[in-house]
Amino acid sequence: MDKQMSQYPLAIDANMVGEYPALVKSGAGYFYDDVLEYRVWCHPERGASDECDGQDYYRTFVSFEQAQIFSEQMQGTEQPLVLVRQCYWIDEPETGIFVANHGERLTEWQVAWLKTAKRQQDSIEHFFAEQNVNFTGYREVLTATPMMRTFSPQAYGQFPNYLGVIACRCVIEGQLPVRWVSHAGGDWQMYCHVDAHDFSEHSQDYENNIQLVHMAQLLKYDADLQLLYNLPVDRGAYRDSINDVWDYFDDDDLESDSA
Repeated sequence: MDKQMSQYPLAIDANMVGEYPALVKSGAGYFYDDVLEYRVWCHPERGASDECDGQDYYRTFVSFEQAQIFSEQMQGTEQPLVLVRQCYWIDEPETGIFVANHGERLTEWQVAWLKTAKRQQDSIEHFFAEQNVNFTGYREVLTATPMMRTFSPQAYGQFPNYLGVIACRCVIEGQLPVRWVSHAGGDWQMYCHVDAHDFSEHSQDYENNIQLVHMAQLLKYDADLQLLYNLPVDRGAYRDSINDVWDYFDDDDLESDSA
């Protein structure tokens, strides 16, 4: 659909529509940066076709008009919502208390909010001025969107910040670089080295040092990890140091030999 014919912005990347995580935030933020897709939620208990064993599901669209037509023609559906990305947004933890945040937050919005909420370069500073609140800069937020387990590397072209990764505290806190990466079984794991920790169940090392974190936390210390975004399932990568190139190996089990 031509942009001039649409009442609201089209999805910023048509190839990505339908690829974003289902579990996102709801509302809030005051401003948006990108329209990602339009969603229509379907409820079998209200008459929608049962496509997910009785569970609610949604259909995705590039434009609001496409979503609206689907919503009007199908039983058991809601009015369209829009999935937006916020790179800079305002949190209001208490009424009248405002915090300016920076990161990557995906949230479902009411479509009508798009009309006046597109963020410009100075939008947030102006908002604070209008509220008679001193603007002191942005708080970095790495966990603004719930973690997703898998993603489509062809669609994303990089690791999304909100990908969930199992990692050791050594790399989470930036004490050591990531030297060993596993994509066994579809789960992402990144460690200083596979031999550096005791992965046996209920071991003290495992309980104290192995955590699930957002990919953004690891990229903060080593942006070159993006080189591995398209590592296939059941493959791994290893390097001797942060200055070395990655060597690749078959890795269909956590116990696989990394050498």
